Amino acid sequence: MERNAGYEIKRLLLYDDNTGFALGENLRAPDPYVTWKVTEERGRRSFDWGHYFTTERAAVKDFLKRAADYEKDNSVSLVSEGPQPDSFKYYSTQRPIDIGTFPKGGGNDPIRFQNYDKRLPVEGGAFLAWGELEYGKQLTEDEMFCYELQPSRDNPDVWRRMDALAQTVGPWEDMRQFPEGRRLTEWSSEAGAYVPKAKATVEKLVECTESIRVQRVLLAGDKQPSIRDQLKTAQREAQEHRAPDGPKKKAPDRGDR
Repeated sequence: MERNAGYEIKRLLLYDDNTGFALGENLRAPDPYVTWKVTEERGRRSFDWGHYFTTERAAVKDFLKRAADYEKDNSVSLVSEGPQPDSFKYYSTQRPIDIGTFPKGGGNDPIRFQNYDKRLPVEGGAFLAWGELEYGKQLTEDEMFCYELQPSRDNPDVWRRMDALAQTVGPWEDMRQFPEGRRLTEWSSEAGAYVPKAKATVEKLVECTESIRVQRVLLAGDKQPSIRDQLKTAQREAQEHRAPDGPKKKAPDRGDR
């Protein structure tokens, strides 16, 4: 994978005038996302005029806008497009990575793996792990469960889910005036939306969302029916939807036997 200044190039558009734009990612940087103007000469690329962002959404928006503006202002044709396929990172939470400690086969072997020197806090201190693995395809829930792997919050599927949950949790935290240290989300003016904070996990956001749902039900005065009432309702519905009884069969005539 191509890199520049510590950033992995996730997308790159190159036009027939040897100019283009790139989208880079470095999750360890203060501003994890960047867009550059790219110039290619004699097979070498230079990256200039970087725009840095804290959220992927804002960076993608800027990347597409820069490319669209350039196409509008110049008579150019796209000759190369290089989006990198999504990758999925998982942490081994219970043991160092070794033979038999991770899923493989079925066309989805690990792209890379790394053991740490010891069990370390990861994902902003959300949990501890012995090492990490990277896959080209998403693992199933069963695979993660069987090998006790924890997905990274930066995985495309996890990130998108956390981003959606943040839009529910953020306004609720604002309304309840949560102190900064207890918040799971923060408002991003770049993205124009709420984004998860560094120590937020998908599990914490799901738990908070469920708590919000329960509190809304209680505030609305909508009480859940008791188990007894639920059983009665289920029995009544079963009776209503039961097929009519068929005609009774006559007993065979056995004569005087």
